[in-house]
Amino acid sequence: PAGLTEAEAARFREAAARARSGRYVLLDGPAESGKSVLLATLVLWARASGWVTMYVPDASVITRGRAGKAEGKAPLGMVARAPGGDEDAALGWDSPDAAAEMLDHMVAAHADKLREMPVTAASEGVAGRPEGCDNLLQLCEKGAESMFEHATGAVVALRAELGATTQFPVLVAVDGLNALFADSAFKEGNASDLTRTRQIHSSELRLARAFGAGVYAPTWDGPFRAG
Repeated sequence: PAGLTEAEAARFREAAARARSGRYVLLDGPAESGKSVLLATLVLWARASGWVTMYVPDASVITRGRAGKAEGKAPLGMVARAPGGDEDAALGWDSPDAAAEMLDHMVAAHADKLREMPVTAASEGVAGRPEGCDNLLQLCEKGAESMFEHATGAVVALRAELGATTQFPVLVAVDGLNALFADSAFKEGNASDLTRTRQIHSSELRLARAFGAGVYAPTWDGPFRAG
C-alpha cells in the first residue's frame, strides 16, 4: 500500500498473509512506531478486497469511555447491567453507547454484505440479542435503534456470527488491545451508600470479553506478563 515505509510494508504483507490463514495477529512495537497506521491500512485493504471487517480503532473507548473533545466526536462512556444481570452478576455489564456506535459503523461499511448473511445458531442464547432478525444487517439496525436494551447484545451476537461464518472472509481488528485487560474507568455505586463504590474490571464488560476472549489465556491478567 502507498505511504508505508519498506519495513511497514513488510509487516503489512505478513499481517495480511496471517489474516488470510484465519490466524490471530498481534502487532507489537514501541510507541509511535506506526502500529495504528499499519492496522488501519490493513482494515482498508481488507474492505477493498471484499472482507467483512469489524474494526475497533481504540479499545480504550470500551473500557474508559471517550471525553468527546478529540476530533469532534461525541462523548461515550455509560455502562448498565446486562439483561438479567440483576439476578446473575456473572452476565456482566453492557456498554450501550459504545456498542451502538460500533453497529452504526458496521452498517455504513458493510450493509450489502450484512444483508446477505443470515442470523444463525452461532449467536443463539446471547443475552440482549434483538429478536426477529433474519440477517446481520437487521441485527445491527435493531440493536442500534434500541440502544439500551439491545446494542451490546447485538455487538456480542455479531462478533459470534462473524467468528463462525464462511460466507465471506472476515477480519476483526482491535487497536489498543491492552485496554481490554485492565481495570476500567467505570464504578458500580451503592444505592444506600453513595460513598461506597467498586471499580468494574474490564473482564466484566461484555464488549471487552467479546473482543478479548480467545486471544489470550482467560485469566484477564493482561496480554503482556513479566517472566
